[in-house]
Amino acid sequence: MPTGIADIPDDLLELVLLRVRTPACLFRAAATCKLWRRVIARDGFLHRFRSRHGHSPHLLLGHYVVTTDPYTDTMTAEFVPTPPPPAVRLRQCASLDFLIQPDDGTFCRQVLTDSRGGLLAFVRDNSYAVVCLGAYFLDAGSSSSSTMSSFRLLCACVITDDYDDDCWVESCVFSARDNRWVSHSTHVGDEEVSSMCALLVYDAFVGRAGGSSFWAGGYYNHVVALDESTGEFSNFELPLSPRGPSGQNLRVVAGGAAGAVHLFHLVDDGILEVLTASRAAAHGDWECTLETSVGLYQPVANIIEAQTIQSWWFIDTGTTTAGMLVLKAFLPSSGATLMFSLDVETTKLQPVTNTTTYLRVFPYERPWPQTI
Repeated sequence: MPTGIADIPDDLLELVLLRVRTPACLFRAAATCKLWRRVIARDGFLHRFRSRHGHSPHLLLGHYVVTTDPYTDTMTAEFVPTPPPPAVRLRQCASLDFLIQPDDGTFCRQVLTDSRGGLLAFVRDNSYAVVCLGAYFLDAGSSSSSTMSSFRLLCACVITDDYDDDCWVESCVFSARDNRWVSHSTHVGDEEVSSMCALLVYDAFVGRAGGSSFWAGGYYNHVVALDESTGEFSNFELPLSPRGPSGQNLRVVAGGAAGAVHLFHLVDDGILEVLTASRAAAHGDWECTLETSVGLYQPVANIIEAQTIQSWWFIDTGTTTAGMLVLKAFLPSSGATLMFSLDVETTKLQPVTNTTTYLRVFPYERPWPQTI
């Protein structure tokens, strides 16, 4: 008479494993024994698991939350496991404590800029001759793009030559399959573009959308775009406003036709401008048009209770929630800071109760084995 767990029919065992609460727990269940792993890895199980629990197509174990110390201006990335607890062991395994940080906390900080599956991309926050704007994984739709042997990484840099008083931006791609860097493009603009490039830093990053990465060009009222498929740099100008684009008052999200993007620009007097930018051709000029302007004070009047908001700014939440942006508002009379979520489709504001001051949030996922 069958008496052991190995005697349970696979179909019955599958019904049990489908009731595991989270992808993290499912991953640990798959590591229990070969029998459980075979049931979990067989055709159709993960699809049925996701359909039952409403999870994403990947096994999400948690997020890396990049925080900034307000006193030392140091940035650290802490792993936060998906609920429910306990997840102490998972937190320890995914810790980034092994990364060497400078004693003063400012020079050559290692800044997390992207994640893909179980891979993390860092850049060194350096303000000398070469400034790395960011490193981003390519081939998002490829099933093998998140493995150590086949990933591709796009890197964008600002390079300055103090001797010739020159400045330019450059992009290159690292292929893990070929184990080498390939220069994509170099953009040396006129005097205005060169000066704009000198202002670009990691903090000026405003989003990835429509197959491009974007940075705010400072007081020149320009936005710099990098085509991730060709490595080509281009720039376009926003409608004139008292507050030029920066990493704090501008965000770019996907929207519209292929390659088109929506821009959300915070301008003076609590006004949010919603713009659309697109290119007429693959290498054509960008066209940027103002779609609408939204007042931010009226929707939150009952919350601030006649207090004056001195300034609004965006918090870079990375890939935390699709279709949402997060804003902060400062009330000088009370010294309080309020947070609001902005629906990019309806532009409606909702108060945010979680006041954690984070810069970016990156998902951490485990690639699922195709074979046992």
